[in-house]
Amino acid sequence: MANFLNIQTLKNSIRVFFLFLLVQFQALQAQNELHTITPHEIIQQVVQHYFERYNNFSTEKDVWGNYTLDLTFEAMLFYDLLTETDAYREKVLEIMRLRNRQSCDTIRYESQPFCSINFALFKATCDSAFIQPYVYESTRMLQGAKYSNEGAIYINHKMDFYLLIDYLQEYASRVARTGYLTNDTTFFVESVKQFELYRQILRDPQTGLYSQGRGWLPDRMELSPGSWSRGHGWLIRGMVTSQQALPEGSLYFLQLQNYLQELADALLKVQDNSGMWHFLLHLPIEDSYPESSGTGMIAYYLAVAYQNGFLKDEKYKVAALNAANALRNQVTMGGAVLNISPGPGPLRSIDEYFQVPGETDDNHGVQAIIYGMLAEIILND
Repeated sequence: MANFLNIQTLKNSIRVFFLFLLVQFQALQAQNELHTITPHEIIQQVVQHYFERYNNFSTEKDVWGNYTLDLTFEAMLFYDLLTETDAYREKVLEIMRLRNRQSCDTIRYESQPFCSINFALFKATCDSAFIQPYVYESTRMLQGAKYSNEGAIYINHKMDFYLLIDYLQEYASRVARTGYLTNDTTFFVESVKQFELYRQILRDPQTGLYSQGRGWLPDRMELSPGSWSRGHGWLIRGMVTSQQALPEGSLYFLQLQNYLQELADALLKVQDNSGMWHFLLHLPIEDSYPESSGTGMIAYYLAVAYQNGFLKDEKYKVAALNAANALRNQVTMGGAVLNISPGPGPLRSIDEYFQVPGETDDNHGVQAIIYGMLAEIILND
């Protein structure tokens, strides 16, 4: 058995080494070309390439897809909001019209498990008609919520229930935003409580990194193995967006700020020298390869947290800028995004991550580059 395990370890190491060489070759191809243009131009190239892949969202059938579409539209809207431009707002509104969606329409929370396009539209347009349907669905979400024995929020996946940090971030941030919109402090309490419970259950006290979830393995109490790059992008996204909604200086605000700093410090320890975060954060850096979607999300939310004073030390600014600079190497001149984790979801086995290299143009990539370049824009203003 020991010999078999050694052989498997050797095979995984060889596979990772050759995948790493492939990643480096792709990065070198992009490196010299994209370090001379602005982050705005990189975003334009990536979005243009994305639109071409989707027939420029010209017809009703083009505008529907899984949550990654709305995740990308959300990033485009926040680009407009933070840069005070109107580069993408009208296009996103046009896409909503092709979906026959109006600002007063209710969008079921079940159809938005990981992002809230209607809240992003509210922020980008200042149209208060988005508020009431959003609050209504948030209330319905709370009424239908299922929890673990500890009280941690479950995701309903194919009629079964699991812990998953991807869902935690949307649930908790949606609850916090609803508290902001209604001035109801019970929403704030619930938001921070969920981060506290997930921290108790999923966080490794030695590394400060989180497991992706619990309940996905035959032993339903066993944690998913390892720590995934995009999972931590989701997690820091949830913490920062919730923090933005909480009353500054309140007990909930200060509690979540502590969790955020704790997470940020753990992430800085596993950032590589180029600025990237790798697929599997719990492994030595050389044992898994640089990953774009997690890096972009982490960079942006570190930048937002620093800009808002949630994280005060300049080391967080430096880490975000280094990540944004490294992400330039993950975009081709044609706007394709390289080295994006294709999953596989809740991390049932880390071996699955060694089967294929990071994908090009996986739909999680565009939002990550937008956010990564926004980190540079925010911090260099």
